[in-house]
Amino acid sequence: MKRFGLFAAALLLSLGVSSTVFADYNSNFHLAARFGVGYAQNDDMNNYVSGFGDSVADQVNAIASANGLVGGFEGNDKKANVNYGFDIEPRFFFGDFGFSFSIGYHSTESESTVESSRWSDTASRKMELSVIPMLATLYYRSKINDDLFFLLGAGAGYYKAALEYSWEDNISISSTYGQSNSQEATGSTIGYHARIELDYMFSSVAIYGGIAGRYVNIDNFEYQGITVKNSDGSNLEAGLTGVFMYFGASLML
Repeated sequence: MKRFGLFAAALLLSLGVSSTVFADYNSNFHLAARFGVGYAQNDDMNNYVSGFGDSVADQVNAIASANGLVGGFEGNDKKANVNYGFDIEPRFFFGDFGFSFSIGYHSTESESTVESSRWSDTASRKMELSVIPMLATLYYRSKINDDLFFLLGAGAGYYKAALEYSWEDNISISSTYGQSNSQEATGSTIGYHARIELDYMFSSVAIYGGIAGRYVNIDNFEYQGITVKNSDGSNLEAGLTGVFMYFGASLML
């Protein structure tokens, strides 16, 4: 995710470089880039790792105590409810109406860790969702004044996803531990979105902020041809269903 954030920052900065061209609301082509943060509740991802840290901490503390040592290990869970994303979006306008196609990268992760201030030993169990959305959006825009306009958009798209499950074990206090591994499942779905956005124009650039609602639920993850299941036998579900707040810049041509 770090490399995508650096790329997003560089692209937004390049779009924000001042130009001598006067901003024109009637510009037909906008090359836009945005970065944002969203909220989407992923209970299955959270449950998949939940309690691992506490369970291992209890076991390792018991081993330490049996050997006359102080373990001090504690578990900590991180939920996959906050996601981050970046998109590139060419926009085409004809009067007050327009359309766009976009591609991006969005991700979130759940993680359960165990560590101690007394030991360098650590362990973690993590599930990371990575999504590439390829979207089509219809727009309506309305001019507020010479500098501002707002956009209403709605559309659908194809979401290609990877779900990586990994565990890293660096605990040396007992030979029972010490193994690390990872597995990656893939899935996809058709999703839907709607957004409202406010754009401020200056020179040949518009900077903007907005909020989007998304329905993106993926329940067909497969690993080596086998569907990934929850402990109750149901398909594991993950996605981006929720809200997404973003900011960005566009070059108006």
